[in-house]
Amino acid sequence: MPQFAKLLTHLLDGEEPPGAEVRFGVPGDVRTLHLVGRPVVATDGLVWSVHLIARDLTAQVRSRQRLAATRRQSERLREEAAAERRVASLLWEAPLPTRPAELAGIGLSVAAAYVPAESEAAVGGDWHKCRLLPDGRGLLAIGDACGHGLGAVALRPCDLLLLYADGMAERRGEDITSGIANLCTVLKECTGLTAREALDRIMAAYTPETHEDDTCLLAVRLD
Repeated sequence: MPQFAKLLTHLLDGEEPPGAEVRFGVPGDVRTLHLVGRPVVATDGLVWSVHLIARDLTAQVRSRQRLAATRRQSERLREEAAAERRVASLLWEAPLPTRPAELAGIGLSVAAAYVPAESEAAVGGDWHKCRLLPDGRGLLAIGDACGHGLGAVALRPCDLLLLYADGMAERRGEDITSGIANLCTVLKECTGLTAREALDRIMAAYTPETHEDDTCLLAVRLD
């Protein structure tokens, strides 16, 4: 125990060092003590005894260690979750790109959004694809790879087209026709908005806590 030996050395030299924290093993356990000492000096100037006060810090030390371990674990989980979200986002967007510049050439402006069923998830079974085909036509597609019923539906108010996966209209404890009616109501308010503005308006009215499935939306404006 280097700290204990150092403390005793100072005491035997007649000094009053600051306290020292020492650890030592006992059968099946490791204890931590805080020691404070004072030398008793005889008339000849030599130390003839040492007074020590020991305080058991084992419980406090273990508490600090548990707290530090919890913090490290929490930080690691946050880093892992952030990494998973980044990877999931790349995996979802890489094979399914939205190419607004290409589509603008044929009079279409497009905006897409994805909302997972679980807040911890960044990707799910719903998907979309928007691209310009070699023959000059535009490809707009949306679907549900997980097979939760109706894959995708389209609504159109005037020159705005909304493609959405079934999770957008399905609500817990509510008939899907009611969900579609609510979506139509919001969509009517989007007349005259750009594709991105319309999508933002729809997402603002979306309440994830009442939905059980993830959803994907594709707003297309015919310019």
